[in-house]
Amino acid sequence: MPCFTAMRAEIAQMSGSAFAVTHHAFSSGAGRTSDGNGSHASTLKSPSYTKSVSWQHYPWSETKAAYRCFSNDKVSANKIMTPHKENITERAQQFKRVLVLQDTTELNYSGQKEKQGVGPKKHKDERNLFLHPQLVISESGVCLGVYDDYQWFRDELKTSKNTRQEICNDLLHKKHVSEKETWRWVEGYNKATELARQCPDTHVLSISDREGDFYDLFERAAQTPGIKADWLVRMKFNNRATLNINGKRDHRLLHERIMEITPQQLVEFTIPDGRGQQARTLPDMLSSDAGPLSYPLIYSSKVMIISLFDSTVMPDKYRHNGK
Repeated sequence: MPCFTAMRAEIAQMSGSAFAVTHHAFSSGAGRTSDGNGSHASTLKSPSYTKSVSWQHYPWSETKAAYRCFSNDKVSANKIMTPHKENITERAQQFKRVLVLQDTTELNYSGQKEKQGVGPKKHKDERNLFLHPQLVISESGVCLGVYDDYQWFRDELKTSKNTRQEICNDLLHKKHVSEKETWRWVEGYNKATELARQCPDTHVLSISDREGDFYDLFERAAQTPGIKADWLVRMKFNNRATLNINGKRDHRLLHERIMEITPQQLVEFTIPDGRGQQARTLPDMLSSDAGPLSYPLIYSSKVMIISLFDSTVMPDKYRHNGK
């Protein structure tokens, strides 16, 4: 149970409390429990992913109870997460739209040489576990919980290929997407669709970063029948081909087509202070369009119509009020 151990005791306190995402784990706020006589039987400190289980739980009896829970063979991450997924579904049903954010992080166990269920990242001596959680939030930013915690580790070290021939001969490029690490993005969309079907009156939107910009994800979404999640992916590949009105490959690439879209709305958003800069308000021009996407020759899919969105922060000379 590498992931369950990594999340430590915080995950056991997640139900019904406020959630906070950290770089390495998920934790939640918790209060104190009283024995009815005014004294506190146990105290759960404010969560911190950098602190140990003994720091999180006080007194020592609570620490021992946490360790016994983790070492029990009948306890698994899936069993812990199941009731939380049910609670997330109930919360999501109260909103018209929820966002399912997916991204990848890692846990470093390089200091634990005997640990099982971990593998290398960039160097053979590294021992890492990769996590790809699905974080559900409302449009206003209310965090509803972690719906899934897809995890994996590498059996062997990935090596860079120096020549095109080496790349073509690499078995990785001959594998189906379900056998690659990239599959985590498709699986993340599947989980968002699973949530959408349990909340038919709630619009579920799966959001991915640039790593999710690959055709297999788009195809899976297009071929999924019935109620399903919509998707929003940040563009990575500027050289994607599009189709014209005749169904032929357009001479314009995807990014060229986006740049031709007429701006339709001006919005402003505030960036909080940090990294040596003061808080500031930025004007942002939004544009949208829809068009057919050209698919790779290895696919036999029909023409896929996708929506295109562009967000451009205006230059300083167009900003007002000195911001």
